[in-house]
Amino acid sequence: MEAFPIVKRIEYEEWLQDYYNAHPIIGDMNLVAALQEAMNVTCGRKAMRTWLGKHAAIVAEPIIQLEDHEDFLWEQLSKEPLIGYYAMRTALREARGVDVKEAPIRAWLAAHQGALPMPFAEAASSSSGPSMALLQRSL
Repeated sequence: MEAFPIVKRIEYEEWLQDYYNAHPIIGDMNLVAALQEAMNVTCGRKAMRTWLGKHAAIVAEPIIQLEDHEDFLWEQLSKEPLIGYYAMRTALREARGVDVKEAPIRAWLAAHQGALPMPFAEAASSSSGPSMALLQRSL
């Protein structure tokens, strides 16, 4: 069997990054083997370990819509009306295998646990007092 030509990693930088993005937990030897198989070239294990140390896999997080799991959220809220965001996140993760960030869960709970709007917002929209346009500065 003919030996693979040894190349510099920079020549295959784009291919390596794409492969690393698709396989984010790959080790240096497996990445060298994939390079050999796909491109018929190789590089040293130490060089590949250095490349892996300087690069990170770019993996897009899936977008999770709370609306898809709203039935479950309502069920949890009916069981425990004062459930906190952390307990709700944990229940969603354990029951449905979905990990949701903290902010959307907090917003959903604030909207559905009977949270009242800010007092000053209600006072500003109230029509019981005189309008600011009608107030005049008296000299």
